[in-house]
Amino acid sequence: MSGGARCDIAVIGAGPAGSCAAIAAARAGARVVLVDRGVMPRAKVCGCCLAAAGVAALESAGAGDALTGAVPLRAIRVASGTQSMTLAREAGVAIGREEIDARLVEIARRVGVEVRLE
Repeated sequence: MSGGARCDIAVIGAGPAGSCAAIAAARAGARVVLVDRGVMPRAKVCGCCLAAAGVAALESAGAGDALTGAVPLRAIRVASGTQSMTLAREAGVAIGREEIDARLVEIARRVGVEVRLE
């Protein structure tokens, strides 16, 4: 699609939602371009934990391999001042946002998405 070629769908933002949308559209047969002003991987302080629904969403989008090496969550500790409590978890994973962003962009490329960063 480089140069003057056309796309069916342009996805703006290569974070997890944008990358998954691009992957799903490409797998459905669309010509997709994924655009982000940043580069991958990029440092982010958010998004290191995914609940079971997030894991299921990645798997249903065909991007479950982006979670390779993720650490299963069995408990979460919440603290405030001198108080804290631990909550049991039945599902979910922890993975660095930098890792998952870069992996999802790579999966998008593998399924034919044209990725334009910066």
